[in-house]
Amino acid sequence: MRKNFMNHGWNEIDRGNLIVYSVKIKAHFRSFHLEREGCWEERTEMSGNENAGFWIRLGASLLDSLIVALPISLFFMLFTGRDFGDDFFSNLLMFLYSLLVPVFWHGYTVGKRICRIRIVKVSDGQPPGIGTMLLRTLVAGLIYAISFGVGAIASAIMVGVREDKRSIHDFIAGTEVIKD
Repeated sequence: MRKNFMNHGWNEIDRGNLIVYSVKIKAHFRSFHLEREGCWEERTEMSGNENAGFWIRLGASLLDSLIVALPISLFFMLFTGRDFGDDFFSNLLMFLYSLLVPVFWHGYTVGKRICRIRIVKVSDGQPPGIGTMLLRTLVAGLIYAISFGVGAIASAIMVGVREDKRSIHDFIAGTEVIKD
């Protein structure tokens, strides 16, 4: 990788475990971030995976709702007699599903697996851990609730228009959703 940079006019500055490459032009690469004007710091190798956009993420969410949420809600509605979505236990199970399944299934949920997308950490491309998923589901959910859904709408717009396709909960947790 270093030879490739040196052949294209990049200057290398070695700072211990960080190697900073400087160039006079500005550009955006998925595997680099701007340290200061004109300087780029090596972050990770290019993963080769493309970020998942709005429609595929929406499809995965709808599949999760149909395959997992609907049967759980119907089951508790039939046995408790409460209205759809009012049961504490069905809501708790859906929260635990959203929190734990991506941790134990390497970033997938049932809907994400069908749509061939998954959640990974931006820093190293690894599947999310329990702390990452707590940030992604609980903290982001609180922000969406406090903003009366405006945050959720802003997140959907962000996924639709941003080049990296990251939403508010992705930024909070340091994650991204990629295509396999």
